[in-house]
Amino acid sequence: MKLWEVIKKQEIGNIFLFPTIQFGSANTRIDEEVMNCLLDFLQKSENDQAKFFQLFGGAGERIKEIMRLDKQFDIHMATPYFNLTDSTANSLLSSPSPVSILTASPKANGFFGSKGLSGYIPLVYSFHEWKFFSKVEEVKKTEEKKIFEYVKEGWTFHGKGLWFTPSSKTTQSDNFMVTVVGSSNWGERSRDRDVESQLVVFSFDQQFSDLIKEERDNLFQGTELVTKETFEDKSRKFPFWINFLSSLVKKFT
Repeated sequence: MKLWEVIKKQEIGNIFLFPTIQFGSANTRIDEEVMNCLLDFLQKSENDQAKFFQLFGGAGERIKEIMRLDKQFDIHMATPYFNLTDSTANSLLSSPSPVSILTASPKANGFFGSKGLSGYIPLVYSFHEWKFFSKVEEVKKTEEKKIFEYVKEGWTFHGKGLWFTPSSKTTQSDNFMVTVVGSSNWGERSRDRDVESQLVVFSFDQQFSDLIKEERDNLFQGTELVTKETFEDKSRKFPFWINFLSSLVKKFT
């Protein structure tokens, strides 16, 4: 059954939709505020949770009931370009939740094999990925914070999304999940330069939540877990000037 068919059959209050927009150059940062609120909510501080419940109204009130049963959520994120803003990266690193990030492998990047400077773009993203992975190793959280790369011969990857699901299984929490769908790549260009629009979906319906989880799991099929050995491959050898180039293009890619 298609997602829209499921939505049409729902009683009021089972699925909540919150549209967001981001236009940083015009100082319209609704999407940024909402995403920060979602990630900060998982830190479990009273101030962050109070802001969350206020921002999301009726959905927030229902989530209070879920929170009494589940004290931890799993986070899945997909972005074709590993170029996270510092605030997003820090929130994911400091979150008590397990995190799985899916991104394109260098060969699955649309710029792979390009001539000129653009041909180095996949390596720049790989460098950002390595820096995040190094921070995960530094805080000894490699079992909790994982990166997966999409690898399929002849295919590129441009999937994006954000999913929050309760870690444990109970009668109420098994129906619940949050997903974010839209155009953002979670990077500085999306935050400050582009016009982005997203939809935050709170689902308290078993059938709808299962369909969203199935879609998420399908994205993670055919992926490879990133390990220390990933960056020891000769194709990931970073030239001495890569740090300068990555800093230069961070706001534009």
